Amino acid sequence: MKWLIAAIFLVLVQILHWYLRVHPSSGVILNTQGPWSLPLPNWVMVIIALVIIAATAWVGCRCKPAWPWPLLFIIASGLSNLADRLRLGGVIDYIDLRVWPIFNVPDAVMFLAIIYFIIPQTIRRSGQSAR
Repeated sequence: MKWLIAAIFLVLVQILHWYLRVHPSSGVILNTQGPWSLPLPNWVMVIIALVIIAATAWVGCRCKPAWPWPLLFIIASGLSNLADRLRLGGVIDYIDLRVWPIFNVPDAVMFLAIIYFIIPQTIRRSGQSAR
């Protein structure tokens, strides 16, 4: 069931990105560089995405008894951005908070999922080292 929800998220985000490409507005950009507009070529970002997805899958396979939700959303978000990069040569960015570089839903979900996954791991480890 978790995998299905992550897959639905991936499909919905790709539909949103398709819609934004077909009906562009002034706030939608195609980011052909890296995060925070780092001057990284698209092929480098594709390799980084593949490494992140593979590393997340490796961590997920080590989690017993089941994959944590955050890992599924990190993979789904990574696959969404990877699909954009392979199909369009960059990612569709459309959320502009004016105090932060423009980003998209998969970026936000991936960031929150990483935080949601790391914090309990850190708390658990710090509790073990205090004994």
